[in-house]
Amino acid sequence: MPDEKKEEVKASAEPKEDKKEAEVPAKFKDLVKQIEELSVLDLSELVKVLEE
Repeated sequence: MPDEKKEEVKASAEPKEDKKEAEVPAKFKDLVKQIEELSVLDLSELVKVLEE
């Protein structure tokens, strides 16, 4: 059990990454917004379609 506490401490001691947002060109803003609102299942389907 003491090992579990050490793992938790290590996880919280890691530096958090700053969330950087890329500037999206105006012509893609609607598309990006739609993609952000998709569920994981829908995103998976989209990836499969794009891979074909």
